[in-house]
Amino acid sequence: MSMSHVVSGLVKKKSALLGEADHIKTQLKAIEQDIVALDRSILLFDPEFDTRLVRITKHKPIDRLFRHGELTTAVLDVLKTADTPLRDIEVAERTSEKLEIGQDISTNVRGSLYALHNKGAVRKVTDGPDAYLRWEIRPMPTAKAD
Repeated sequence: MSMSHVVSGLVKKKSALLGEADHIKTQLKAIEQDIVALDRSILLFDPEFDTRLVRITKHKPIDRLFRHGELTTAVLDVLKTADTPLRDIEVAERTSEKLEIGQDISTNVRGSLYALHNKGAVRKVTDGPDAYLRWEIRPMPTAKAD
């Protein structure tokens, strides 16, 4: 009797989950060994320390919205193609469109702008008609002719 496509797919999924569970068990065993080694190290430095009193820190998985350097590159591209200095919200909107992200990334963009400012890649401009802080690419210094 041959398996239907549905059963075949379910068997394949179960096989993958069993493999993942096995991998997680191996990781857990390694973590438990690390904890025992840390307990030994702590007791080596302070034999009176009760390692059972160490509180558990909640695990916070990293949810990466951008690949490494992707946001910075997109922000620089947006500023390079802008005709005038842009407010951070304008940079965020254009960057979101460029990266096709359907959520508010203004906080991420603001952080990227300040990081770029600290590196000297962009500068703040406040001389606009409405006195809002705006951003632009820092012009490269020109070489003086002798």
